[in-house]
Amino acid sequence: MMRIGMVISGGDVTGINNFVFQIGRLTQAGMVIFDGGIPGLLANNHREISQRDLLDFSIAAIPVIQSGRTEKKLVQSEYELIARQLKNARIDVLILAGGDGSLQFLHTLSQSGVNCFGVGMTIDNDVFGSDYTLGQSGRTEKKLVQSEYELIARQLKNARIDVLILAGGDGSLQFLHTLSQSGVNCFGVGMTIDNDVFGSDYTLGFSTACEQVLKEVAKLRNTGRALPGRVFMVELLGGYCGELTLQSAIKANADIALIPECQIPVPQLAQRITRRLEQQNSVVILCSEGYTREYSPGFQGAIDTLIKQLEPLIGVRIRKTILGYGLRNGDPTCEEIYQGTIMASEVVRCIQSGMRNKAVIINGSNKPIPIDLISMQKRLVDIDGHYYKLAKQLNIV
Repeated sequence: MMRIGMVISGGDVTGINNFVFQIGRLTQAGMVIFDGGIPGLLANNHREISQRDLLDFSIAAIPVIQSGRTEKKLVQSEYELIARQLKNARIDVLILAGGDGSLQFLHTLSQSGVNCFGVGMTIDNDVFGSDYTLGQSGRTEKKLVQSEYELIARQLKNARIDVLILAGGDGSLQFLHTLSQSGVNCFGVGMTIDNDVFGSDYTLGFSTACEQVLKEVAKLRNTGRALPGRVFMVELLGGYCGELTLQSAIKANADIALIPECQIPVPQLAQRITRRLEQQNSVVILCSEGYTREYSPGFQGAIDTLIKQLEPLIGVRIRKTILGYGLRNGDPTCEEIYQGTIMASEVVRCIQSGMRNKAVIINGSNKPIPIDLISMQKRLVDIDGHYYKLAKQLNIV
């Protein structure tokens, strides 16, 4: 029986459970979970999970796999170590879900001989080339050295892992590319609510995050109708990519979307708010956390800077809301389940076709396609794309 290793890296998202379930369902392979992301690979922290348990959790929000992060740049020996560990664990294919960083890791790992596949998983929906992304996850600030890659490869071999699948962002997928050079068969998928994985229009977790924003905007509209004349500003995650804010604004009928890719002068923004307030009961503004220059990863509070500048100009107090890490969870939407299923189906097709070391993305036609791990990097909002043009037409940006 084939043995498939599954890893997620970076911020956790809902929807990953169904992806893992579909991989096991379609391959009838033994599923081996590596908890803790890339650090978990290094630590050889793996366990087997039954299809019985995967089915029970397939449409639930409670994650069946733990994630992790690392900023550490692995050296060649570390990729080779990971490759050996996968081989020892009898892992035939490694599948990783995450953002652009996770998928870049996959590319490097594939050069160590690991058969790798990647899938976009992020609520920010910023995986390059994909229209859509998908776990407990994990992070690490540590840059891996070559010996650590080699350790991971040995551990996978000892665990009889045939394939390693990793879900994460761009950093995680870059890790996979390096690990593949140690002989591990790696596959990556984008998994980040930021939806910022290169080449992909969707990453796992994105649809459910948008749904959480929709629910919040609906509540603000209700309270705005009870007490007319209010202005609400909601800060969202997304890092340097405004995809989550942009698409959420369109789908939730918000009035204005403030994204890093399209700065609006404060006086002009104040005029737009005032005009909207004359015509409707409330104004709802969605603001990406990376909108202001003061942003750095982990920073929250971009709206505080804007509110101080805007309130004297509009003469109205702005009510603020920060939607943070709760965006990463919630019952997965129907779209989330579907996207995870078609990603899993394509990963399985690639494995059964004899492909090695690929990332699976969702293209502009909402079709899953395999690309080389070496291509993975972060992306921003496409100002020539459909969503941005629609937002311009709606006067949201």
